[in-house]
Amino acid sequence: MVSTRTGHLYERRLVEKAIAETGECPVTRQPLSREELLPVKTNKVSAPPPRVGHTWWPRDSGLVDQPYPRGAVV
Repeated sequence: MVSTRTGHLYERRLVEKAIAETGECPVTRQPLSREELLPVKTNKVSAPPPRVGHTWWPRDSGLVDQPYPRGAVV
């Protein structure tokens, strides 16, 4: 992850590709160079737990095939 002077966060390889193509910030369209990117320390992202054998919703709710509700603790 990197940040720009405008405060936007990007995955480094994607914003470097955009800079190479246009020389601009992808959001603000202001001139931007690779030297202006600031590294941001982040935690490693982990995949959500797999949904195995059952769903979150009770079968009689009619929502059996819906994803977990936002904020659900699984």
